[in-house]
Amino acid sequence: ISTTVSGAWGAPYLKHVHHLDDIGRGNVLLAMAVCGVSGHFLYGQIARRLNTLKWPIIAGGTLILAASTTMALTSQPPLWLVTGLFALMAICSAYPTVVHSHARGLVPHNLMGRGVSVTNMGIMTAIAVTQLAFGWIVGSFPAVDGIPPEYAYQVAFGAQAVFALVGLVIYAPTRDVKPRG
Repeated sequence: ISTTVSGAWGAPYLKHVHHLDDIGRGNVLLAMAVCGVSGHFLYGQIARRLNTLKWPIIAGGTLILAASTTMALTSQPPLWLVTGLFALMAICSAYPTVVHSHARGLVPHNLMGRGVSVTNMGIMTAIAVTQLAFGWIVGSFPAVDGIPPEYAYQVAFGAQAVFALVGLVIYAPTRDVKPRG
């Protein structure tokens, strides 16, 4: 979800809904980038300290679901809230390394490369699909002077929430792997 916002649709949203200039949009997206980098460190620490790979991912996915749902249901949210939710999405979306570790622990040693490759392919496919879906949704609403209505973005964030929920439902039954055995 974070890559969809920071990589493709955050800047247009901030321009169209909050009327931020280039510097303003860059500052919000920079905050996302810093939070995303921090999230990679935090996930590893949390997984190690709690001795679980599955539950930090479930917690992060749940927070992404909550942040996306808030964006979908809140009309004209204040910029401080949007910045905070974008930052939360960035921190919580930083779990691919833990997902790779989890996948590595689920497959036999001789299939480890294939297991991690399939996991990476799934992550990259999800990023592409969510970015395309977000754009398709926003583009399906009539624009006024080339600017989509705020509601278009709300529906797209709602779709992101649905994607997060589907991901959680699919992932939840997966057996946990303990980082420390």
